[in-house]
Amino acid sequence: MLPESLLYCPPVRGKMKTLYPSHFFLLDCVLFVFTALLPRPARRAFASRYEKRLSESLFPDYNVREQFDILYVDNGTSALVSAFKLIRLAKGERVYLNSNTCTAVGESILASGGEPAFLTTNYEGLTDDSFLPNDVAGRTVVLLTNTYGFLENVRSLKARKPCPLIINDLSQANIVSPEFRAVCEESELIVLSFGPEKYVGGLGGGALLVKKDVPKEIRLELSILSTSLQEFMLSAQLKKIVNRLRYIMTFVTVNTLLYGILKSVGAAYTLHPSKDIEYVLLLRDSIMPRRISLPDIMSITRRIRWYSRRQSEERGKYKLLVRAIEQKNRTIGKESVSPMLILRCTPETRYAVAKSLASKGFQTTWNYTPLFMSKPFRNFSCQSDNKLWQSILQVPYRFLTHAQLVDLGNAINYAFKNN
Repeated sequence: MLPESLLYCPPVRGKMKTLYPSHFFLLDCVLFVFTALLPRPARRAFASRYEKRLSESLFPDYNVREQFDILYVDNGTSALVSAFKLIRLAKGERVYLNSNTCTAVGESILASGGEPAFLTTNYEGLTDDSFLPNDVAGRTVVLLTNTYGFLENVRSLKARKPCPLIINDLSQANIVSPEFRAVCEESELIVLSFGPEKYVGGLGGGALLVKKDVPKEIRLELSILSTSLQEFMLSAQLKKIVNRLRYIMTFVTVNTLLYGILKSVGAAYTLHPSKDIEYVLLLRDSIMPRRISLPDIMSITRRIRWYSRRQSEERGKYKLLVRAIEQKNRTIGKESVSPMLILRCTPETRYAVAKSLASKGFQTTWNYTPLFMSKPFRNFSCQSDNKLWQSILQVPYRFLTHAQLVDLGNAINYAFKNN
C-alpha cells in the first residue's frame, strides 16, 4: 500500500466542474472529417496557409516570423528530438534539466543519444542551476522545462561563464501571455507542445522555433530537417481522437457501473493510484518526427486566437480566486503565467485536500513524479533532492464561472482547515 503522499488525486464523484471546453473536442472531430474528405494537394495548400496564420498568432506583441524560423511537427516530443538534432547532440552528452518533468522529455534525450542530468526544483517551482558545472571543457546543454508554467530565468543562465547552450521548452506555460516578449528576445531555441492539458492544448502538435541569428550550421540542419519530415497520417489522427474519447469516458464514468463495462471493452483507461510512479516504457526507437497534421494546426490556430482574447478575463478570474483563499501563502506563482492555480500543501495532507475538493466537484492534479524515480532514469547523474513535487497540488480554474470560483475558494479554505 502506497503512502498518501504518493497517491494520485481521486476522481470526482458526481458532477465534475468544467475542466476544458467540450466544443474544442467536437471541433477536432469535425476538422478530422473535413480533412479526410480533401484531396492530398488541397491538404498541402491548407496546411501552408494555416502554418502562416498560426505563426502570426504565436506570442502577441512580438513578430515571431521576423525573428524565428518555425518548424511545425506532430507533437512536443518530436519538437525536442528535432532540437537535439539541430544542435548535433553527441552520443552520451549530458543534458541538464529539472527533474520535475514528464517522461516524454527524458525519452527525447535518450532517443537522441544524450544522457539526462537532473537538477532540483526550488520552492518557487524553478530550476536550481547552482549545480551546473562551470569548468566543463566544451559546451553545457541545458533544457529548461518551465515546470508548473513558471518562466525560468533565461537571462541569469546566459550570464554564466561559459554560457550554456539553452533549449527553452515552453510547453507548460501560458504562451499567449504578453510576458513572452522578453522570453522570445532571450531565447535562441524554443520548443512548444499543443498536446492535451497544455495551456493551448489540442489533440497534438508541436513546434520548434529557431532564431534566425543562430550559428550557420544550426540553420543548415534545420533546412535539411524541414525537407526530410514525413507527412502525418490520418490514421494516426483518428487514433488520437479515439484515445482522447477514452480519456473523457474514463473520468465521466469512473465512479459508475458503466466504467467497468467500458474498461472491459477497451473504451476507458485503467486509473493507477500512483500515476506515473509505475513507469510505462515508451518505444523510443519509434520516435520519428513528422509534419503536424492539418486538423491539429487548424484547431490550434483557432484555440490560440480564442485564448488570446480571454487573457484579461482569465487574470480577473485568478485574482478573484486568490482573494477568496484565506491562507495566501498556500498559492505559488503569478496569474499571467501559470495555466493552473498552484497550491502548496504538505506531503501528508495533499491527498486529503484533493479528496475534499473532489467531493465538491473540483478535480485536481499534480505533476510530476521526478524522473530519477523512474526505472529508465535511475542510473543517470542526479544533483536533485527534489521534495517540492510531493507538496504541489494543481487546480484547473480557467473555465469556471465566477460563482464557481468563489465556491472553489471556499472549498480550498475548508479543505485546509480540516486537514
